[in-house]
Amino acid sequence: ICPLKTKVSQKSDYTFNYDPFASNIYRMYENIENDTTSQLDNTTNINDCLFTINDEINVEQIQNPQNKICIYGNARQLLRKKTIEGVTYNFIHENQTVRVIDCNISSVIIPEYIILNGTAYKVTSISLPLFNRSCVLKEIILPNTILNIEQCTFQDQYNLTSIVLPDSLDKIEHSIFLNCKRLKSIIIPNLVKSIGCHAFEHCVSIEECIIPNKVEVIEYNAFSKCKSLKKLSLPNSLTRIGARVFEDCSSLSEIEIPCNVKTLGNHVFQGCTSLKKVKLPAALKEVGVELFKNCNALKEIFIPEGTTEYYCKRGLEQYRHLLYET
Repeated sequence: ICPLKTKVSQKSDYTFNYDPFASNIYRMYENIENDTTSQLDNTTNINDCLFTINDEINVEQIQNPQNKICIYGNARQLLRKKTIEGVTYNFIHENQTVRVIDCNISSVIIPEYIILNGTAYKVTSISLPLFNRSCVLKEIILPNTILNIEQCTFQDQYNLTSIVLPDSLDKIEHSIFLNCKRLKSIIIPNLVKSIGCHAFEHCVSIEECIIPNKVEVIEYNAFSKCKSLKKLSLPNSLTRIGARVFEDCSSLSEIEIPCNVKTLGNHVFQGCTSLKKVKLPAALKEVGVELFKNCNALKEIFIPEGTTEYYCKRGLEQYRHLLYET
């Protein structure tokens, strides 16, 4: 580690430490006169302090030997960026983890660890912006060390046909696969508890989806416009289905709402033109408007015994002739 000294306005000295990976990249001049809070970017001149950064380094925090922020609480992390076999990673020194941030190859297997200068960095997340919307990605396998895939990560990856999600994932963020038009199948990991809004919207090639047993909430528009979706299995853990979740799923012919669902949002099945049969539970307390708008093929809505008036008072009066108590 190469120490480098400079002065701040209070005339107190700070020692700035840099990893050897970043040696010969930084030049620092003395007499920083003013508060420094702006983000450090490529070749940034902050008063008399010049940082020169090459293409494989991204500096967002300057640290002293006690691991504290040196320049007026500029609370960022020192990151290192490196491309290995077509995949770009950000290395985080403090906890020896790494994030996937870019890719320029069509088929990729992300490893659990990346070795850099003799140190093993665990791959724990995928961050925006990923793949720069280049649309070259077709297949990707993610390791079980990944705990977080950020929102919109694979949005608009039109050529993506296959993905293996990590078993460690406990949430599907919003818009994560929005407009992945060639994605044909998806296995949602068993630990997932919620599916975010627009998560699979306009994935027009998906034919089947099994929602695992721990999912409690499906947010609005999560599967809307999945025009090839024919088979859908919902778990008993589910308690809320948001607005327009299955809107325009024009191949869906039947669906059973699990027994613990208490809320169905507005327009949940609007435009499901092939939907013929629906089974509703006794637990429903909130029923949105126009659940079955433009469901012209709908013939049967099965409800628990003695609940006809209950459902009619909650927005299904116009479907009274289709209600069948079981």
